[in-house]
Amino acid sequence: MIYFQRHGESETNVKKIFTCRKIDPELTDHGQQQIKNKIPYFESRNIKKIISSPSKRAIQSANIIGEALKIEVQKNENLLEINIGDLEGKSEMDPVHLDSFFQILTDWQINHVNSRFTNGESKSEMDIRVKNIFSIAESDTIYVCHAGFIACAMAIYSFPFKTIQDLFLPRAGTATYSLKERVWEIIK
Repeated sequence: MIYFQRHGESETNVKKIFTCRKIDPELTDHGQQQIKNKIPYFESRNIKKIISSPSKRAIQSANIIGEALKIEVQKNENLLEINIGDLEGKSEMDPVHLDSFFQILTDWQINHVNSRFTNGESKSEMDIRVKNIFSIAESDTIYVCHAGFIACAMAIYSFPFKTIQDLFLPRAGTATYSLKERVWEIIK
């Protein structure tokens, strides 16, 4: 079993600002507590590794879990959030921005179109990063990353969904993937 852990609430999540790479916020106090609440779940598993996106919010989340489990956190740039280019820093409350974001992801995962975020990442570039992680995936490993990355992984590796929004985990949400059975489960 591999575990995908979304980071806890960040400062820009509260402000409802698209954040991917240029803006690198830290976790809020609430976000830190969200991750601390996951520790009992992971303590009951045989976790051997923790690999994190190098963003501050993911590293902070990974370090909270790593300290509790006494596991050193490794970083992997493939786990970075989708590069949404010109949308970064814009308000998620603006329907034009939100529609643009979800339209590109719908094109990627439902319509199978290799479109690109303006000055950002394309579907094929994102797919390569996801497949790089799955090519090295090891059982009993937690991958601490971002909602967009996890959504793309779930879409590529056969999580059943109707809309793109079905693929987005809540802040500090966890998904498991069985390498053997190739089955996803979302942990509440």
